[in-house]
Amino acid sequence: MRLAGIPALAVAACAAILLGAGLLDGDGASAHALLSRSDPPINAALRESPSAVTLFMTEPLERGYSSVRVLDGRGQRRDVGGTEFSEANPTQMRVNVLRLEAGVYTVAWRTLSKIDGHTWNGAYTFSVLNPDGSAPAGTGAAIDLARPGPPAGADAVARALGLAALAGFGGGLLFVLVTQRGGRRDRTARRGAAGDADGGLAARALVRADFGGGRAAAAALEGARGDAARAVRGLDRGHF
Repeated sequence: MRLAGIPALAVAACAAILLGAGLLDGDGASAHALLSRSDPPINAALRESPSAVTLFMTEPLERGYSSVRVLDGRGQRRDVGGTEFSEANPTQMRVNVLRLEAGVYTVAWRTLSKIDGHTWNGAYTFSVLNPDGSAPAGTGAAIDLARPGPPAGADAVARALGLAALAGFGGGLLFVLVTQRGGRRDRTARRGAAGDADGGLAARALVRADFGGGRAAAAALEGARGDAARAVRGLDRGHF
């Protein structure tokens, strides 16, 4: 079968399967709720302690899993009251913080996307300057950004089911299109065979008429039509 013989819709079905596989790939950066911007910003140097830390992500968040923590240089939490979410902006989460002394602080976050169910972790630092405006000593807390285990397993199952559904849909569509096209070719072949048989045998009848007269020609033509009908029945039974 030549590719040119496949309808454009079948090619589109194949493209949809490939695209779906790409979209379901959990390693793509677009498949996670990542940090878009924050307040304080990444690497900000503040003269005063902020009262809260607010994050804006790239996708709406599942509130039961997503969270923010603020840690000092020793790894002690400086946030209070738990993570808060915005009714107006489903990509936003924030946490209130205690009064922060001069130092380097780490904002650690984790997200579960409401769009595709993928999880991700991240962190960034900002600092509160010394009273004289100089940079504080020390570094941010060490954060383990390993991807959490249980949701990752659920992601893998969801991707596998999604790929199976796409493959089944695309394969079924291709089968229907190809078989329908094959059916049209078979019907065309049968009609062509009937025409060839009828025309060829009728021509033979006319040749007989030259030698046997009008009555012989009529009888020969009737016999040719019977031969053509039998030929088409043979095609229907698969006798080529």
